[in-house]
Amino acid sequence: MERISRAIILFTLLSYAVAGYASDSVTCPDALRDAVADHFHLANFSADKDPRIIGESCKIWPHDTNLILSVFAYDEGQGQGGNAPDQWVNILVSVYDSRQGKLVNAYNYAIGEDATTKVGPESLTLDTASYPLAKNVYAFGVRFDNAAHMTSAADPDLILENHLTLFIRQGNTLRPVLKQFMYYQSFSRDEKNRRAIVSVDKERAIIRILPSQTNGLHDLLLAFKPEAAGADKDEATTPSHGEALKYNGARYANARKDALSSGWQREDEGF
Repeated sequence: MERISRAIILFTLLSYAVAGYASDSVTCPDALRDAVADHFHLANFSADKDPRIIGESCKIWPHDTNLILSVFAYDEGQGQGGNAPDQWVNILVSVYDSRQGKLVNAYNYAIGEDATTKVGPESLTLDTASYPLAKNVYAFGVRFDNAAHMTSAADPDLILENHLTLFIRQGNTLRPVLKQFMYYQSFSRDEKNRRAIVSVDKERAIIRILPSQTNGLHDLLLAFKPEAAGADKDEATTPSHGEALKYNGARYANARKDALSSGWQREDEGF
């Protein structure tokens, strides 16, 4: 990632701002549930009939209001033992076309649960803010809020609470192009006693679209907003610094690639 100056951040916020999480959630239609169940070969796929559904979210995509986005957390109880996660929770992401009455895109990955990572009923939300990555290429996000509220053992500056995955449509599948933790903390330590923590500073990251492009997609600005103690997390504050994310032809690469990505998240397949 590249360090971005405050002046560029301010220009970007004025010219290429990405709104909050955009549209409100809607009740997942029965026809969509049936299509998801059929595609992923699941029986009794409804919130009141299948206790394996931990959480769910559906939203109409503002980019195309005929499309309904959905994400389901589905627990099949797949434990692995040893140093692996205690169990894997399947995350089923799909795009449903209400005009055609069918699923048009789908993707399946899994989150490994252990003492530091937990998928809860409210853990998954859809981010339908505007992410125009190129001409006729729009992304949407799936956000994971860790119900365990733990910091990373591998990186103590990383709070494992809010993780964003951006997807783009590709044929009849979905392709993740960004995986990024969005909540960080940093410590100030006593100069004489480095073990003593004087203060803890917390920052929430926000995504902005930059005008420049790399390998066909717009560069992204990962801007950091300081979070004051006791302040509302959505309170408007000016980002203090930012870092550019560039598309490498497969995904947006970042220098702060956490070592946990391969450990707590497992990718499966699309259609």
